[in-house]
Amino acid sequence: MTLYRFFASKSSLPEWGESGFKEIEKEKFHPQGIEFYFTLPETLNKVVYVEDVARLDQFQVVQCNELPEDTGQQIQRPFIYELRGIVNERYLTELVQYVKQYVKEEDKVELWSIWHGERVSSNQMKRLIPQIVTIEDAGFLRQCQNSCIKFFPKNK
Repeated sequence: MTLYRFFASKSSLPEWGESGFKEIEKEKFHPQGIEFYFTLPETLNKVVYVEDVARLDQFQVVQCNELPEDTGQQIQRPFIYELRGIVNERYLTELVQYVKQYVKEEDKVELWSIWHGERVSSNQMKRLIPQIVTIEDAGFLRQCQNSCIKFFPKNK
């Protein structure tokens, strides 16, 4: 099963972080010291590589073109952003910084953690004010369970 973590928003949000993926012409690529590289079917003349594999674990917010499959049809916002990385103290710190800096109540942003094919029940949802969110508030992401934080008041 797959656990999805993402923001859903009424308005667009900025992307955050860098995956470390780089692209180079195949003729110019020298794989010495590179652990991870591949080609894509649509660009066979280029190689995609990662200089530092540890960067793949960092907190990232990446826009999705469509909603992840089978998330229980609960997500109804037009802007979806995948949250990538390994959930640790640094990840949670950067997530909280991101929320405080970019999430506004009027954008009706939701932070989802949901297993493929499941639904988030109402007792797994809570509401928080984005400017006062803490690492402890986001700590549920470490537990790999269905949850949702809504960063706006109930009557907005």
